[in-house]
Amino acid sequence: NRVSDNLKNLIDGFELPSFPATTMNVLGMLRDPDISMGDIAKTVQVDPGMNVNALRMVNSAAFGLSTKISNIRHAVTLLGKSRLEAIVLSLAIKDSIPSVGNAGYDMSSFWLASARRASLARELARHLHPQTQSEAFTAGLLQDMAVPFLAKFKGNQYGKVLSNWHEEDSAKLEVLEKETLGFDHQRIGSLVAEQWKLPQYLIEAIASHHVDLTTSEAEPAIKIVSFLKNNNDSNGTKQLIHICETQFGFSKNQISEIIERTFEDAEEFSAMLN
Repeated sequence: NRVSDNLKNLIDGFELPSFPATTMNVLGMLRDPDISMGDIAKTVQVDPGMNVNALRMVNSAAFGLSTKISNIRHAVTLLGKSRLEAIVLSLAIKDSIPSVGNAGYDMSSFWLASARRASLARELARHLHPQTQSEAFTAGLLQDMAVPFLAKFKGNQYGKVLSNWHEEDSAKLEVLEKETLGFDHQRIGSLVAEQWKLPQYLIEAIASHHVDLTTSEAEPAIKIVSFLKNNNDSNGTKQLIHICETQFGFSKNQISEIIERTFEDAEEFSAMLN
């Protein structure tokens, strides 16, 4: 198809794995307004792996529930469709993204940064656009999902891009990618999201999370967290704090406290994704 051909034109040898049938079935049900939450819970229960892992995620600090949930029916009722979709997508993409052992790329750092973006995006959304907190969480988690594909299929060439990005505080990954490859991870990520038939808001958020704050299709929380990098030494928080202060009215203490709290929540969640 067109999307698959575009991916193969940009990255030779690129093969995108398919989601499992149960995942596709659950995602389809979540997007159907006529399907009940009870029917969705029954479908999740049929897949033991999805059932167990979804419960683990629900009970992690990242989801902020005050009581432990012991069965998926209770979880589905409590979470609602958009938050359950975030969990199902997280599980599916965790198993579909390649584990990269070359190009100096560290998957545990990737998942930690992704979990941090997700937790922080949801908290920022609570202040900036509270009606889309769950969507912000999912978009924050998945916005850089193309990076491991590029590290795997572009090898040493992409390793140099990542090295330059980490070494320089002000370096922009998407700019370095375009200079070296002629395209960036936003482009690849949006094509991957389209081929996986992810929701339109996710395709748009992934395609434009690095675009200027005033012109991007992505919502503010999603764009703000895109400044976070995959390493701890220079992880982008300085730029992020500055933007939250100057453009969105947060005080330095307020945004610093939010970052500290959401980063703590992300630790447990990222361990489940590794």
